[in-house]
Amino acid sequence: LMTRALFKQKVEQYVQVLPLVSVIAIVAIVAAIIAGSKAAILQSGALILAVVILHNGLGYLLGFWASRCFKLAYADCKAVAIEVGMQNSGLGVALAAVHFVASPITAVPSAIFSLWHNVSGPALATYWAAKTEKETLVQDEIADNG
Repeated sequence: LMTRALFKQKVEQYVQVLPLVSVIAIVAIVAAIIAGSKAAILQSGALILAVVILHNGLGYLLGFWASRCFKLAYADCKAVAIEVGMQNSGLGVALAAVHFVASPITAVPSAIFSLWHNVSGPALATYWAAKTEKETLVQDEIADNG
């Protein structure tokens, strides 16, 4: 906060750029892990992919239904589901690469998860957005005819 107060203009410039830097760094790490483990991925890729998809799907479901149990608003339940389903796989890749150097294959599931959740998360968000839009149109139509 103090840095932001003292260097407001510079901080605003960095705030605009840092998310892109973060994405590029994660993509580079994931690409390196996948490239380095190409043979292992080809050998057991289907199993790893199935486990990653299952893990991701369970994260979405558990996040959503746990939120419903706590009686959160529907929009909040969707937000929690996305957050839980898209755990920090970039961190998983980095931790596995650093702490299991002798076995680089340990980073592969997190690397694949990094790719997968960038497909499943936006797909789920798009589905919910379209569903919400459709429900809004139906409600507007009912209000107009009522």
